[in-house]
Amino acid sequence: MELLDRNLRDRLERLTVLAKKFGHSSNFGTAKSHRRGYSPEFSDYREYCSGDDPRFIDWNLFGRLDNLYLKLFLAEDDLILRLIIDCSPSMSYKFFTSKQIAAALGYVALASGNRLQFLFCRGVEVTSSQIMRGKSQSGRMLEMLRKLELEGELQPLFLRKKLLRMQNQGINVFLSDLLAPAGTDLLSSVINTIKSASVFCRDFYLVHIMSEQEVNPACQNGQVFVDQETGDEIKLRNRFDLDAYKNVLKEFRDTARQEVVRRGGGYTFVNSGRPVLEAVSALCRGTGLLGR
Repeated sequence: MELLDRNLRDRLERLTVLAKKFGHSSNFGTAKSHRRGYSPEFSDYREYCSGDDPRFIDWNLFGRLDNLYLKLFLAEDDLILRLIIDCSPSMSYKFFTSKQIAAALGYVALASGNRLQFLFCRGVEVTSSQIMRGKSQSGRMLEMLRKLELEGELQPLFLRKKLLRMQNQGINVFLSDLLAPAGTDLLSSVINTIKSASVFCRDFYLVHIMSEQEVNPACQNGQVFVDQETGDEIKLRNRFDLDAYKNVLKEFRDTARQEVVRRGGGYTFVNSGRPVLEAVSALCRGTGLLGR
């Protein structure tokens, strides 16, 4: 199965990446933002300060008011979309869906003229791809995602160190199931990691991916769930166990959404058993990451 078929690519080319928060960048491209920068569309004035670029002083206004003011403009930013992929074994049944969503988001970024970079979380090793730009790089992106394999438990501390070293403007999108061994508060660790690193980025998003089997397990007495990372087993003995499982799962999803939104991020839940186009639509409607 292809990561991106022709029909989906045609739909994605109508979209662009939207930056919502204020940021600072010396490069300018095509992502729409309401921050002020250097583009032809005038926005406002402010008083000149030492170190400002004198090219943007309004000398006509100086002649009338005898004070220096800078012209401010609405910028079209050259941002970087950074896709952070959880490669831990718990992602096994939804890893292809994670790759599809990453490919879709990456294709939108490349087709709309923005920069794109991947981070792969493989235990203590967090590797980054080279920065890509332009639709001509889509083949390279897809080949890289096809070859991506599962490896190592997610370690938020090492992801945090990697993101803080980068310190450049962009949008961070994390794709993960957020599942971890019992007693591990992976959710809080991941959110705090991305939020702390987001001092240097505009927006952050969590794409929370779970499989159809995890969301809607079949009701069979004695059904066994196996942790893909630890090998631990949990047996559903009856309908009451199944109801308890679903209640815990709902609380987990609700907490993830609330914590991300509380910290200023965007949250989207994805069932890997559904078409990837539904996930793309949710990222347009629910988070505002993508738009026309």
